[in-house]
Amino acid sequence: MIRFSDYFLVESPLEGVDPEQEREIITRSFERNVISDILATASTSNFDWDDCDTCPTKGVCDAAHKNNLISSSSILEMIKHKIPTLDFSSFVKVDPNVDRVMIKFDDGGGMIHIPTELNSIIGPVIILHEIGHRLYSIDILTKEMVDHEYADAIFTLARTIEDVRIEKLLEQDYPGAKEIFKDRARFIIPLYKDHTPSPFSKIVDSLFLYLRGYSKLFPYDDNLLNIANKFIDAGNNRDKKVKSIIELGEAISGLVIDPVKRGAEPR
Repeated sequence: MIRFSDYFLVESPLEGVDPEQEREIITRSFERNVISDILATASTSNFDWDDCDTCPTKGVCDAAHKNNLISSSSILEMIKHKIPTLDFSSFVKVDPNVDRVMIKFDDGGGMIHIPTELNSIIGPVIILHEIGHRLYSIDILTKEMVDHEYADAIFTLARTIEDVRIEKLLEQDYPGAKEIFKDRARFIIPLYKDHTPSPFSKIVDSLFLYLRGYSKLFPYDDNLLNIANKFIDAGNNRDKKVKSIIELGEAISGLVIDPVKRGAEPR
C-alpha cells in the first residue's frame, strides 16, 4: 500500500493540529489512489505491487519506466536548458538513498530529493511539479480540516486542485514549463481510461483532467468547477482556501453518498 511517508516528510503541523492525526489523514488521502499520485509512482523503476492484475499502474507501467530510464542529473540539466530563469539548485538534489521523488521539509523550506534515475518523460514532469509546490504552496491542513468528517477526502481534493494551481503558475512565470508538462498527456489519458477508482476519486480525477486541459468535458455538476476555481483564485490566502476546499469536499461527498438523488451520475 502506498504510504504518504514514501513521498514526503511533514513539517511541524499548524497550530492546534495533532501530528498523529495529521499523519493518518495524509496517509488515508494517498490510499485513495487518485490519478496524479499513481502517475508519480510510475516514474520510478522501484515501484512494487503484490499483484500485477490489481496494480493501479498496470496500464502504463511498462511505458512509464521500463527501458526508458535516464540519469536524474541529465534531467536536471534538461530542465535548466528549457527554463534557464528557474533557479532550483539550492533545494533540489540527487539522492541515491531515495527511490522516488521526495520532499523533506526543514527550517529553510524543504529539499526535494530525487533518485539517481527516472523515466525520461515523466521524471521531468514530477521534478518540475514538486519545484512548483516548493515555490508556491503553503500548508493548509488546519484544525478545521483535520477534524472534519470528510478530512482525508478534503485533503485529497486540496492536493489535487493545488496541483492544478501550481502548474499553471509555473507555466505563467516560466513559459518553458508548458513544454515539459504537455508530455504527460501520452501517459495520463490511457491511465485515466484504465483506472477504476472509487466514485469519489473518479470525480477528483475528472476535475484534474478538465482543469489542466487534458479533457474538454467535465461530466459532473458545473458547480463543482466553480468551487474548485474559488480555491485556485484564493492563492495563498489560507482561510479562503480552507473554506472553499471544505465546501468542495462536502459537495462531492454528498453526491457520492446519494448519487441518484443528488445527480452525481456523469452526464
